[in-house]
Amino acid sequence: MIGAADYRHTGGFRLSAGADRHLAGAPPAHGIAGAARRATRFDQLVVVSHWSSLRLQRVVAGRADRVDVTVVGRDARPRAVGIRGHRCQALDPADVVVVGGVPSTSVARGLIDVAPGAPPGRLRRAVREAQVLGLLSAADLAAACARVPWHPGVRALTACDGDLAVRLAGDSPLAGDLAVFLEHETALGPWESQHPLVARGRDYRLDFARPDLGIAVEADGAGAHGSSQGRTADARRDAAVLSLGWVTVRVTKDRLDHEPDDLRSALHAIAAGRGWPGPPDRWQPRCTRRRGSAPR
Repeated sequence: MIGAADYRHTGGFRLSAGADRHLAGAPPAHGIAGAARRATRFDQLVVVSHWSSLRLQRVVAGRADRVDVTVVGRDARPRAVGIRGHRCQALDPADVVVVGGVPSTSVARGLIDVAPGAPPGRLRRAVREAQVLGLLSAADLAAACARVPWHPGVRALTACDGDLAVRLAGDSPLAGDLAVFLEHETALGPWESQHPLVARGRDYRLDFARPDLGIAVEADGAGAHGSSQGRTADARRDAAVLSLGWVTVRVTKDRLDHEPDDLRSALHAIAAGRGWPGPPDRWQPRCTRRRGSAPR
């Protein structure tokens, strides 16, 4: 991992030189610097960017032979040993964060910048890791893309994963994958995410819900739900929800990855027992459509 000092002084190129007047006094923490928030346009600002920005924020790991920096300004010419220079004419303050005192592009902007030349698999892993770290949400990415709609990285991200917005809407990678499954692999959509429910005097949020059928689907990650305390809390929660006539289906990553057909059948059977009329005529899960099977 390249340290903050390396970013400031790599190859004799003083990173903070062009940014002092914009980011002076900014706290060494994640978030938009106070001065950056007030700025209307950066002029000759120097920031860590691209893969180096993602490394600095621990979204990707590994060492690099050069540091990516972007100089903002019409006449910017970033040239120095050990530096991979980029330039742009303007950079929105919302796309700049300060990490350990070092100005850097945000995770969302960093992903947009690297997307055109990144292998799809590596790009998807970076997106998932950023979500795990709590550094990227669907709103973050959508806002960053809206600020640079002309950027080729916007198209590359969409091409990399057409369900990216749906995945990021979940509060974890498992919840994101489950959202995609429920939308495309069951005939029960649309589902409500983070549905509020009050049961036995307590407020709950259901990961995914069909309120008209009284069905809740919960993403059970190995962390919060794997311990004995987590399982006890889940059982108490399920009992409270059941007292209102709801049934809860808990989905682990292993079940979602290896038993999707069984999970789909179970959801459809539960829904049918609660008055669901069944899938529309000629409906197929997306996985079947992709294999080119004839409609049932």
